[in-house]
Amino acid sequence: MNNFPGALIKFYLDHVGNKGIAKFNGGSKVYAETVIGYHDGKDIHFFKGKIDGTIPKKPKGKGFGWDPIFIPKGYKKTFGELTFEEKNNISMRAKAFKKFKKHFT
Repeated sequence: MNNFPGALIKFYLDHVGNKGIAKFNGGSKVYAETVIGYHDGKDIHFFKGKIDGTIPKKPKGKGFGWDPIFIPKGYKKTFGELTFEEKNNISMRAKAFKKFKKHFT
């Protein structure tokens, strides 16, 4: 979808919901990305975490925002079906924070 909705996912989700997104975009390859910015008083540093996935034809599971409609690549379950620990070990946020932490070690 040419990077749509991108940063506008909140508005798309608010407008059509997970069911609508799954209905209109089920089967689509997608990715989720988080960027953490940090200024150390001198330089600005960015730490990016990205995970590829697909949108199922119907929402599955529960969870935050679009968790029920994001199946991470290599998995058969949505973020909404994974345990809290499973999701937090592979999520785009986890990847970004691991890079952020590594910057300080």
